[in-house]
Amino acid sequence: MITLVATDNGNAVHKIVYRADELIVRHSEPTLICQGQGETTDDGLYIDSYIADGEIYSVSTSLPAIQTRNDEFHKAPYARVLVHHALVKSGLAGKKVALVTGLPFNRFYLPDGKRNEVVIQEQIDNLMKPVLCANSQQPLVEVVSVGVIAEGKAASFTLLFNMDGEEKEGVSTDLDTMVWDIGGSTTDIVTHSANGNIIMSRSGTEKVGGIDILNNATQLLTEVASKAVGRPMKLSRRQVEQAISSGELSVPNTNPQPNEGRTKVLNVQEQVRSSIAPVLSQIRQLINTRSQPEGAHALLVGGGAQAYAKYLEDLPLMLEIGGPYTNAEGMWIWGACSGFLKSLSDQPA
Repeated sequence: MITLVATDNGNAVHKIVYRADELIVRHSEPTLICQGQGETTDDGLYIDSYIADGEIYSVSTSLPAIQTRNDEFHKAPYARVLVHHALVKSGLAGKKVALVTGLPFNRFYLPDGKRNEVVIQEQIDNLMKPVLCANSQQPLVEVVSVGVIAEGKAASFTLLFNMDGEEKEGVSTDLDTMVWDIGGSTTDIVTHSANGNIIMSRSGTEKVGGIDILNNATQLLTEVASKAVGRPMKLSRRQVEQAISSGELSVPNTNPQPNEGRTKVLNVQEQVRSSIAPVLSQIRQLINTRSQPEGAHALLVGGGAQAYAKYLEDLPLMLEIGGPYTNAEGMWIWGACSGFLKSLSDQPA
């Protein structure tokens, strides 16, 4: 039996979506990997270590992390290891899988709108290679086929279809669709017509994304927290992400009054808004130059879509906000609707 699996490799989190009987499985793992032997058990067994192209890679914090945001990522062995690690952790060890995955808009398409067949094939070839368990030196998951779609286009399938591949009630399939995908290092605007063709004049990529938003917010919020506490503070990524989402930041209460706790909550919504304004200005410019056709579907996706949406509230458009698995769900729907898995089952054994 072959399981259709969507794999969306985000900047911070790697997402997996597949169907197990009647249950849709959604699983995520941190996008964190290093080269070399990581941690071991008392018996000397590797923990979360794999072999790809003859090298050992570990999903671990015990060694310096590989910087995964680069133009070679789609064909790198560590990208393949991240996929297999997520597959194993999601419950697919020992299974045969057909993968559907994505590439950013500016990597999937050439400037003239044609598919970038070289990059697409490089990603397919990479994911078709085996990954071995470092302990047994045997493969844990067998990848039998790989399909690739543009990430923003994949997300649009969730607007039109449910996870059974059925058209959603009350949603017109005769309208253009625009997807705004705020990724880690880039923001994609992908617009396609009702017949599925990409409209290049209303699509594009800006080299700015969630990392820039996070870095700007971290710098200012660290200053705010340090001033409130009276000593230098270091904020975790999670603290900053929560502050961006909620507009509040919890810090130690160094001088608690009666009936006060050990922490106090700062209202930092205005500081967040001002710190990320330069980044959002670039994103707004990209959106406005690819103006949405009247009546078209619009969807905002990406790792921080729900957090960033309220800071884009001044846009003259109302759009649907996607969840953390929107891209992966769209990839899976595309694979299911396109007959990708059926084409494999029709092949002779």
